[in-house]
Amino acid sequence: MYNKIILRPGFVLLMGISYLVSVVFTHPLLSIFINIFAILVIGFYFPSLKRSSKLMISGLLIISFILFSIGNSWIEAFYSFDANVSILSIFIFVPLLGIPLKAAKYLDFMEVLYNFYITSTRRLYLMTKLMTYAFCVLMNLGAVTLVYQLTNTPSYQPYKDMRYKALARGYPLAIFWSPYYISIALLLSYFNVSWIELFPVGFVIAGMGIILGVLLESKYNEPLDLPNLKTSDSNTFRKAWYKVVELMCITVAITTIIMLFEHLWDISVIPIISIFSIILCFVWTLFYEKVSFLVNQLKEYTQVNIPRMGNELTLFISAGVFGQAIINIGAGDAIVYFLEFIGVDHPLLLILIIMITTCVLAFLGFHPIIIITVMAVTLSTTPVFMEHHRIIAMGMLASWALSVPISPFSALTLLLGGLTRTNSIEIGMKRNMKFVILLSLVSFLFLCFIHIIFNY
Repeated sequence: MYNKIILRPGFVLLMGISYLVSVVFTHPLLSIFINIFAILVIGFYFPSLKRSSKLMISGLLIISFILFSIGNSWIEAFYSFDANVSILSIFIFVPLLGIPLKAAKYLDFMEVLYNFYITSTRRLYLMTKLMTYAFCVLMNLGAVTLVYQLTNTPSYQPYKDMRYKALARGYPLAIFWSPYYISIALLLSYFNVSWIELFPVGFVIAGMGIILGVLLESKYNEPLDLPNLKTSDSNTFRKAWYKVVELMCITVAITTIIMLFEHLWDISVIPIISIFSIILCFVWTLFYEKVSFLVNQLKEYTQVNIPRMGNELTLFISAGVFGQAIINIGAGDAIVYFLEFIGVDHPLLLILIIMITTCVLAFLGFHPIIIITVMAVTLSTTPVFMEHHRIIAMGMLASWALSVPISPFSALTLLLGGLTRTNSIEIGMKRNMKFVILLSLVSFLFLCFIHIIFNY
């Protein structure tokens, strides 16, 4: 119990805070502390992980240490544990933004609009997907649980299949562009690109995903008459719209300020987002609620939210070690040689291979964290593709997003499987495979278009 309530969240926070301090104050000791805390995070979470996760993490670390031992690179092996800690800082601290969202009761007002505008099953799907997508931009996977609870009412029970599809498809759309995701953070840390270069393309593809989903579900459209869920109070309705617009303006303002700080401070957007998340958690929450509310929410964050991060934290740290081990022995050169051998020297052909490989391996159980990390480590330093970092990074981002809703081992499908008591393979295969295949085709064609026409 002491391990669960004190040591696990303690080491995770120490790892993240040490990294943020090292961004402002550079000192060799801080790097040592970060690596020690990362090792302790793996050590204390490992016993509680699922068997499949244990096998994957053990395999990554064993192979990594074998590769490091080939070159007698034990010092490099120790320092490799912090390879992905900068990216994990977003995963650790961005969920703090969920606290002010609760304090301001944005979800309650969103529920008013949600129920008011649902007049058909098509709108039920669209509103559920849009709400999941919108809140996932800030709250990541936590938004899926909140929207599920919001829609899990007796009136919507007959349409659970449509709701589950909307939840599963809304989450990955945020991955295409949200700066608060580790997918973006990973690619920004390896490739010579900025978030503002990826955002417009990702935002457009996400919009295509919304339209595509509506088109796929249109044939099941039927009218809904649920007057018991609709408010007749015009003041409540107006206030609900006001709060939604307020949240949109705040989100845009926060993102704009973060990007300005990145430009003026000459520091990566990754630590800036983490620092802003911490500051906003306190300032924004206390604007609406008392200190006691904040204390209770922080307690839930450390005792509930952080313990749930174990699988992703340990897997991402291990993937970083594996990536560094590959670099250390020069395996990246072998991957490049293989690509040259099979004639892959064009970025669009490379993206197609990455998309297919990521989705197939994710379905077989390989987390996109591992796949994209290895590819990013290798391809970001490959001379052949040095001038195509933007399009390749966007292709990897799309690959990550598209693999999530079909992988039976992703955090999304496992969460939905637990919430809905449905097999995660059924969620991926039956409900989302067609959508992912079509969106993959649309995404690839769009990337081809902007690369050929605009030299993106």
